[in-house]
Amino acid sequence: MSSNLLTSGIHSSLFTLPSLEYLYLDDNKSSGELEEFSNTSSSVLEGLDLSGNELSGVVPKSIFQLPNLIHLLLGSNNFNGSVKIEMLKNLKNLTILDLSGISLTVEENDDTSFDLPQLLELYLHKCNLSGFPIFLKSSLQLTYLDLADNHIRGYVPSWLGNNSNLKVLDLSGNPIHFLEPSSAMGNSSFTSLYSLDMRSCNISKFPKFLKGLDALENLDLSDNKIEGEIPSWIWMDKLQFLNISHNLLSDLDEFPSNISALNVFYLYLHGNCIKGSLHSGICNMSNLQVLDASDNNLSGLIPECLLKLESLLVLNLQGNIYHQMPSNFTLAGNLVTLNINGNRLKGKLPRSLANCKMLEILDLGNNMISDTFPFWLEKLLSLKVLILRNNMFYGQVEIPRTKFVLPSLRIIDCSSNNFTGKLSTYFLQSLSAMAMGEEHKSLSSLIGKHDIYYHDSVTIVNKGYEMVLVKILTIFVSLDLSNNKFHGNIPEEIGELKSLVVLNLSQNVFDGRIPISLGELSQLESLDFSKNKFSETIPQQLTSLTFLEVLNMSYNQLAGRIPLGNQFNTFTNSSYIGNTGLCGIPLSRKCNEDDVAPVAQDDESLESEEVMFDWRFAVAGCGFGLFVGLTIGFSFLAEWIIKWLVRPKKNKQQQRRRKHS
Repeated sequence: MSSNLLTSGIHSSLFTLPSLEYLYLDDNKSSGELEEFSNTSSSVLEGLDLSGNELSGVVPKSIFQLPNLIHLLLGSNNFNGSVKIEMLKNLKNLTILDLSGISLTVEENDDTSFDLPQLLELYLHKCNLSGFPIFLKSSLQLTYLDLADNHIRGYVPSWLGNNSNLKVLDLSGNPIHFLEPSSAMGNSSFTSLYSLDMRSCNISKFPKFLKGLDALENLDLSDNKIEGEIPSWIWMDKLQFLNISHNLLSDLDEFPSNISALNVFYLYLHGNCIKGSLHSGICNMSNLQVLDASDNNLSGLIPECLLKLESLLVLNLQGNIYHQMPSNFTLAGNLVTLNINGNRLKGKLPRSLANCKMLEILDLGNNMISDTFPFWLEKLLSLKVLILRNNMFYGQVEIPRTKFVLPSLRIIDCSSNNFTGKLSTYFLQSLSAMAMGEEHKSLSSLIGKHDIYYHDSVTIVNKGYEMVLVKILTIFVSLDLSNNKFHGNIPEEIGELKSLVVLNLSQNVFDGRIPISLGELSQLESLDFSKNKFSETIPQQLTSLTFLEVLNMSYNQLAGRIPLGNQFNTFTNSSYIGNTGLCGIPLSRKCNEDDVAPVAQDDESLESEEVMFDWRFAVAGCGFGLFVGLTIGFSFLAEWIIKWLVRPKKNKQQQRRRKHS
């Protein structure tokens, strides 16, 4: 029952069922504690896998007394306490043991001289070990050993290297030493090893014992302190994966003459100090799929020969000081990711980019590229991410014709350029992937090249912060046109982009009212309209955006009462600062009758309501005027009669005058 959503606890009585031989409940959400149990001698259980759950408490000692266990996997849970290593001595039949995340201890009088002669795979990741377990010395059948992220110091013992069956070794995250010369590591060490992980081991040189590893396919030396040149002998005959990123490497040595015959698929050089240009020998790696040389000091021209590698899927050169793009992408038809962000690229975009039919991610941000909006990218039907941020793009983003579509774009960042003009209705309608509603969430997947060795990432601004999306999901949809010179009204058609999660139109010259249709963007989490010239009121319809976490309407010309309800009850003064006409919570300025905002309606109903309002007002005005006139008239008449009746009679002359009057 592996890989389900089981949440109940696991009763220990299962382990002693008289006929149960294999119990696999791994990768669920089972929680609670395991209880001790008895009658272990009657158990026929051979395989027990509870790894990848949420089990807590102490690991029962009785588990280590099950006499027939071949597979025991308890790793990746929330167990506390510790397990004595000597408790393993009775498990003579074990072939696979996983105790990752469980603290293993050795006390002064513990027996650690036992052996596990059948052991093939051992996973002791994050077990608080301070040394290599002694029982490994006699585990001569061992093929897979994971000791990553412990506290193991000192030299790797020679008896470990002499295990001729060991194929996979992970020592990453331990401050071990491979100083040369070393009696601990002979020339015959690890002769069968095909995967070696020494990430974050605090080593400062390439271990010379690597020279003899003719079977090595995967080598990870990342996050260390290795200095100087990358030696030519590192390119071993069977090497497929090489990660030497995040070191202090400064240069590439000469490549071997047989470089074209090598099978290197993944090459990670990023985060070093490599200067100059990439060695042309890389262009001879005919099987290369991923090249990440980002965040170095590479300069000059980007080698065009890289684009002739038909196998190349990912080219990441961001964070260097290249000043010119390649001009010919004609043969780069299989390229999935091109990231040249943060260089010094100038000039126009090469139109040959339209030949990269498989391109999903194009990141050209933070350069000095001067060109108009690349509408010709419509030929790239798979393009999902387009980053043009902080360049010198100019002109109007006006669709050259009505029948135009960017069918797959989910992330567009054109911020901090010199785009002008109005926001085109046709442009918004061309973003068909952004117009998909909630139904596409169930089809969510990763964008770009992704497998166990590589995940594409992209830097975006979300909720006011710059962040790196390490894994780019298709459900993340963003439109950022901020810090340009767009003006005029925002079309109501923006409400058709129902998949939008982030919308940023800040620092432009937009005016008029905020579109009522924004209330239809039900997935929106971040909305930034700050530093424009929007006027009138904030539409009440925006309170229906129940996922909205960040709202910025500051520094506009908005007026009237701030809407309340749902997420709007959580926003602070900073969302509205710089709008002197706004009133109501959370601002200190209270609203009066003149500030009450009418309920927004669509244009047609609003027009009919205005007409009806005019007639009602006219009729009401006439009626009210007639009533007031009659009332005043009768009041004067009554007063005159009363005065006539109660006033004393005057002389005849006065009476004649009054009568005449």
